[in-house]
Amino acid sequence: MRFFTAIRDNFLWYCLSALILAVGVGGFQVMGALKTPVQAEPQPRQTPIVSTVIATPMSAPLPVRADGFVRPFRQVAVAAQTGGRVVSLHPAIEQRARVERGETLAQLDDRVARANLARAEADLAGNQANLALLTKQLARTESLYQQGSVSLNQLDQLETQVTQVRSAILSLKAARQSAQVAVDNTRIEAPFAGRVLDQSAELGAVLGAGQAVATLFTDTAMEVELSLTKAEAALIPDLMGAGQAAAIVEWSDHRYAARVQRVSPAINAKTRTLGVTVRVLDAISPNAPALLANSYVKVTIDGHAVSDSVMIPSTALRVGNQVWVDQNGSLRVRSVEVIHRDQEILYVRAPGLAGQAVIVSSLDGARDGMPVRAERSNEPQSGAN
Repeated sequence: MRFFTAIRDNFLWYCLSALILAVGVGGFQVMGALKTPVQAEPQPRQTPIVSTVIATPMSAPLPVRADGFVRPFRQVAVAAQTGGRVVSLHPAIEQRARVERGETLAQLDDRVARANLARAEADLAGNQANLALLTKQLARTESLYQQGSVSLNQLDQLETQVTQVRSAILSLKAARQSAQVAVDNTRIEAPFAGRVLDQSAELGAVLGAGQAVATLFTDTAMEVELSLTKAEAALIPDLMGAGQAAAIVEWSDHRYAARVQRVSPAINAKTRTLGVTVRVLDAISPNAPALLANSYVKVTIDGHAVSDSVMIPSTALRVGNQVWVDQNGSLRVRSVEVIHRDQEILYVRAPGLAGQAVIVSSLDGARDGMPVRAERSNEPQSGAN
């Protein structure tokens, strides 16, 4: 009896569950049929916002930049030509001060050299006196020979003595000159006006021939040695000729006028660069100090003036030497010829590009004619001085 009762209860629950499910499905279908369909509205595509700069016409010479170290025009180790003990030193050697050309930097002990000079002068003077006496005797002997008072042999002997003394005098003059040179060599003088860089000998030291006393350099004539690529050198007008291009040297916050002084006649075999030397002229910045040797400086040399070139940021250049231009809200692709790259600035040539708004932003899927909206327009900051 209980078994049949359980079967009946379960059957009723199954029927109730099926009824609820059927009512739910039917209600969902009725609601779907009564629902008003929603029409999808197309969303307008966003116009990309881009940053632009104005392509600026370039009227100044193209800047060719390089860097290097300041070197004196002349620097030499002033050395003794003969050996000897140092008996005096110029105060500028210890003070690293300036000296003028011809000033005595060091004096060596010259007592032996002066004694040799005195002996040579005495020997010369004695032979010159002897020559004067023999010359008078020869004149009298010639007169007596004309009178028949002396023989020809006596006259010949006297003439031979005069010739020998004259030869001895020539030799003694050379000896005196050599002795004078030895005395002069004990005086070590400055070969040019400049400043003492370092000291190599002390007072009382015994120097050998060729041993340096001090190093001297031209403190008022400084140069900078640069290495330029062939492309950079080609931008400088008449670089290998007589022309001397103007330049600017920058050190710290100071600027100095300069000029190309000389150019190496050949390309460096290792670096494949051309050596160019720039001579520093006058300071441009007010109260600029004198350039110090071995200072690291930046140099800008005036290149060719390209009248039809424009200046744009390097970020504006696209693959294939192309730029994007914003023309009335439309992107236009323009081909350009790159003339020179100066740090973050490019100098390019393209007809009609001057004054145009060049796009510097990155765009995915950029194409000619696509709409764009410029955020702002600026002029590129030139790297030229």
